[in-house]
Amino acid sequence: RRDLLERRRIERTLLDNEHRLRLALEAGRMGTWEWNIASGRMSWSPSLELLHGLPPGTFPGRFEAYQYDMHPHDRARVLASLERAVKRDVDHHAEYRIVLPDGTIRWIEAHGKLFREEIDAPARMIGICADITERKRDEEHIAALRDDLRRRVEELNALLDV
Repeated sequence: RRDLLERRRIERTLLDNEHRLRLALEAGRMGTWEWNIASGRMSWSPSLELLHGLPPGTFPGRFEAYQYDMHPHDRARVLASLERAVKRDVDHHAEYRIVLPDGTIRWIEAHGKLFREEIDAPARMIGICADITERKRDEEHIAALRDDLRRRVEELNALLDV
């Protein structure tokens, strides 16, 4: 009876932790993924599918499908980051654009951690992706303001020289 109660307590704790994680991922506009390097299989959390504009449960589950919505100008850089992570046993980090099925462009920040098998061969990578579109828009707006300010200062200096 004691073992059964302990098992139920552990199961409840695990379920509570899973609910907390899902809530945090949704609130942070993030999703999780796992890539089996040898087989090319990938799994995405429902929140990651939603981030990519896909209904939950519709991601095809292949590494090639992961590349479908990557912006063409960012694809080579992201794949190079993944290749570098696998070959050099370093973390994957990339910021890139995706194109949703409706044509909307979003910015994604991806982080991945490589795990090796016992024989030290790369086995899998797990990670998260976060929607950073608002941050990128803010950065673009700040850069435009900075350029405008620089232009105005140059005009003012030119006037002062006269």
